[in-house]
Amino acid sequence: MNEHVIVEKVLSPTRVTVVCSTTACVGCKGEMFCTNKGRSFEASKPLFMNLKPGDPVDVHLKTGRTIASSFITLIIPLLFFPVVFFILSKVGASEMVSLFGGLGGIGLGFLIVWAYFRSAHDKYLPSVTPAED
Repeated sequence: MNEHVIVEKVLSPTRVTVVCSTTACVGCKGEMFCTNKGRSFEASKPLFMNLKPGDPVDVHLKTGRTIASSFITLIIPLLFFPVVFFILSKVGASEMVSLFGGLGGIGLGFLIVWAYFRSAHDKYLPSVTPAED
């Protein structure tokens, strides 16, 4: 996915903060429900690009990474429910305890996913490319 954005701030030689321009919203089917208008986010940039605030650039989100991050965020925590439920059932806990343990397993799964994305933050950042007209 490619989006037209504007550089808001240069954070380091390899990272910038960008903000969605309102022109990127024209023609978007989700414009009425969008919560990203005017929202800034970080993106990685190649060292050869000399950017300054206000420069127009394109942000590229790799499809595979987008799918992988969605899968990790949604599926991994859900997998903890049956695992914890089964373990607690085999230990001899009641169904109610197993149920609440499984729900706690979902919470644990979200904590693990949060920790993973905190450590692998750079891997999932969108990348900046020169703007195409």
